[in-house]
Amino acid sequence: MALLNPFTQDPVTHPSVTWTPVFEATAQVFRLRPHVTDPNAIFTIGLNGHIHSHNVATGAFQPYATTGGQPTDIITTGGEAGILITDTAWNNILILRDGQVSGILDSESGILNPTALCYLGGTAYFADQTGLYSFSSEGVVHKHLDQLGITALTVVHDCIIMAVSGENCLKLMRPGYHPIVYASGFFGAFRLIDLCVGPDNSLLVATESISTRVNEADSGTLGQNGYLFIISCFGVPSACVAIPGTPTSVCYVNGRILVSIVETRDIYGLPTSSLI
Repeated sequence: MALLNPFTQDPVTHPSVTWTPVFEATAQVFRLRPHVTDPNAIFTIGLNGHIHSHNVATGAFQPYATTGGQPTDIITTGGEAGILITDTAWNNILILRDGQVSGILDSESGILNPTALCYLGGTAYFADQTGLYSFSSEGVVHKHLDQLGITALTVVHDCIIMAVSGENCLKLMRPGYHPIVYASGFFGAFRLIDLCVGPDNSLLVATESISTRVNEADSGTLGQNGYLFIISCFGVPSACVAIPGTPTSVCYVNGRILVSIVETRDIYGLPTSSLI
């Protein structure tokens, strides 16, 4: 198979790929995340502070949780009993139990607008505007890394992967070691918005593009304001497709890549088979 190089004048390697609407969320979406127990479902974290569960296979959806603030990420540390949520309005990490949320960290924790979560080796990690942290069950915070611009976290190769928007790269950190650059060269990208794990330990990175935004009123269609980069399990960019609008999030479920778009409630999908 020939190597694909998305880093030409136009980074898109699959110009004929077409995104299709999958469903309409109940509110504009900040993040899409895998459901903690249902492999056929995802969570939509709305800008209205509500988290909904959407079954991609059946189309069914239902309210899941609300924080009374602005949730930004959700993970599980072990099924329904260990669900954690970052919330910028509360400036805290929340735990969800029996439909109710409560803060884990005290007001003197020193964190600043937590935005992302991941779970590795029995430890929950989170990122705020200043770096990467972990915390104990007693709410004691430990800072692992000073790093501005972390927009999303995930885990692959038993390591933490950080999307660092200001440096336009992905950084990899094994707990106890210094981080290294895992992937870079997102040419055409203005900022990294979100990432997730795709098939075969690949990474899917949603970015906002540098290119001039298309006037939607003239074209009658959504402007191509973003790119989805596919990073192989070896950290090598292998494909790039245009996204129909500026993305807010990306998620992978059941062989399909899903993205949410700024200023719309529509969720678009793309089968990974179209990129092979």
